[in-house]
Amino acid sequence: FFVLQGHGKIQNNQPSLWQPFEQALECLCHDKVVRDCVTESQLGHLCQTLCNDQTDNVAYFKFSETKALAWLKKKQERVQQCLVQQEQARQRRLDELLINRPQGSTSKAGGSVSSTFYVPEDPMA
Repeated sequence: FFVLQGHGKIQNNQPSLWQPFEQALECLCHDKVVRDCVTESQLGHLCQTLCNDQTDNVAYFKFSETKALAWLKKKQERVQQCLVQQEQARQRRLDELLINRPQGSTSKAGGSVSSTFYVPEDPMA
């Protein structure tokens, strides 16, 4: 969603500058629908912030590659943790199915397999 170009440069190869929220967001995100959903605190995960309460009480933002990479790393770690938990839950469900299946069953999914089930020879073989 965001246009994140390396080395602290955004649009037109201009170095990132201190900008008010709306202007900074417009430079980082071209999609208006996404821009409408982003808050100042969320943008703070990608940018350094500066607020001069004595003059204009406006928050200014400047893209920070370090903050953006730290934020992305946290997101990646959360996704990895979620995937590990899902895999562990899947393995527990599979183990329960294997434990609770009827004796003599060879099907991993449970149920029964008939010993009298007839499959004709393949005429093409």
